[in-house]
Amino acid sequence: VHGTSVETGWQIVAGGFAALAILDAGYFGKGIYFSTSCLYITPYFGTADAPCVLICLVGPGNPYPVTEDPRMPNSHKGGPITPRYQSHYVVTTKTGLPFTEKDYENNLSQYDEIILEQEAQVVPIFLLEIDTSNVSSILAEYERETPPPRAETRTTNRPNDNEEDNRFHLWVDQ
Repeated sequence: VHGTSVETGWQIVAGGFAALAILDAGYFGKGIYFSTSCLYITPYFGTADAPCVLICLVGPGNPYPVTEDPRMPNSHKGGPITPRYQSHYVVTTKTGLPFTEKDYENNLSQYDEIILEQEAQVVPIFLLEIDTSNVSSILAEYERETPPPRAETRTTNRPNDNEEDNRFHLWVDQ
């Protein structure tokens, strides 16, 4: 899944993804970012006036497993996809940092980020417009340091990782 605004979502559907560093240099490398969790990507679309989620088919090829903290020197932050690989894959916590052994011992929830090198590796198949009535409460739990996109803002916080969240609902206009 990929979160954005409805306007940008329709531009992606019409013209494809652009592997440009529009938002930032890329926490885990330069590329197009996806996750398998709608809750995890809420900070990337939740403050848009008209948020949406794109459900996409992705072909990651041979993914490089990123485990380095992007705040450390020599991390993948802002760098290209690792040579001989076509994508990066990182298991994260709710905070957006790589999942560690300590996180496992503390029974924290796992999320992921998939970073694709080329827009040819992704096909959007559904655009889901998000009902914003529950988004603010989800943002309060999932907000973290993320780059501010053109029309959205992002912040940092560490929520309780052990609670299941049933407040996230998607509606599609028919």
